[in-house]
Amino acid sequence: MICIFIDALKPEYIEKTTFLKELAENNLSGNLEVTFGFTSIIPSFLTGCYPDTHRKIELFDLDPEMKSKTKSKLLINLRLLLKNNRFFFTPLNSEYYKYFKVCQEKAWPQKNSLSVKTIFDILEENNKKFISIDWPNIYINRKSKLFFKNDCKTVLDTTKKLIKSKPDFLFVHFLDLEIAHKYGTTSNELKEKLTEIDNAVRELAILDDNLIIFSDHSMDEVREKFDIKEKLDSLNLEFGKDLVYFIGSTFVRFWFKSQEAKKSVESLLRSLEEGRIVNFKEYNLPKTCDLIFLANFGTIFYPNFFNTDYQAMHGWDPKIQKTFYIIKNLKGKKDAHIVNLLPTILDLMKIKKPKLDGISLINE
Repeated sequence: MICIFIDALKPEYIEKTTFLKELAENNLSGNLEVTFGFTSIIPSFLTGCYPDTHRKIELFDLDPEMKSKTKSKLLINLRLLLKNNRFFFTPLNSEYYKYFKVCQEKAWPQKNSLSVKTIFDILEENNKKFISIDWPNIYINRKSKLFFKNDCKTVLDTTKKLIKSKPDFLFVHFLDLEIAHKYGTTSNELKEKLTEIDNAVRELAILDDNLIIFSDHSMDEVREKFDIKEKLDSLNLEFGKDLVYFIGSTFVRFWFKSQEAKKSVESLLRSLEEGRIVNFKEYNLPKTCDLIFLANFGTIFYPNFFNTDYQAMHGWDPKIQKTFYIIKNLKGKKDAHIVNLLPTILDLMKIKKPKLDGISLINE
């Protein structure tokens, strides 16, 4: 089986392609709802479970020890490499960096990368060979190596070379459409990358009858920017003493040191028209923080703790901002949730399913 992960695939892009459009029309396809957050999404795909099971929402979580941390990306990732922990990341560009820690160290194909079994664990248990090409890591079963160019051509050429070893499961990640962050969803730069990926998928689709294509999120234009820190500062609460918060582009997470601080912040947030307080149960979220404030669709918060500006973004309400999937040689049009993909893959590969939150898309 070949599993193609096209990062940042907006459903409307399909109409602008040739091969993907044809593939979607003639095979099982539909809009795909993902889980709330950013880092939560791929664990949900890999485990077939919601975040309240695998307990991931975002890469950075509260650090009770408040250890000092280097902002050198090179040094951080070199340390990870030396420990054979291969979930490489960019450090926060924030004065509050010491308040947070990274809650993921291992790359997804590594053993025990999550607290729940991943597809790679299940494949190993069933004596299946897997290959994962997910920049900057290549995994052939549990053995890894690095590759440094993450463009479509490099990923395609690498895939065509490695598939000759006939793995049972091949996972391929194309990152190119992420340029919409910088250029927008209607830019010429985006259109060029979309054509490249469409052609790459055409080449890969003929290599295996079992093919699944999916994305982790869509991408939409930013329409409004809202300075939420200015509003929070107006409460005269001291960061670290009264509360801690993490400003992402589309949502803010809060940890409170007192009930007074919580009441003050909740009152402020309920008065704002730019977003709403999230119900954890509605999105199957673990209580890894006290409160989440989600921006309205099209609005982003600043200054975000990555100190990054965006032309287009994702991470809004996943029940609204959906992406897309295609499964070759199955028929029909059906909207799905990302937790449904793993049980479907296991059914197609005729592998016994463990207990999962998701339900297979194959009619049994």
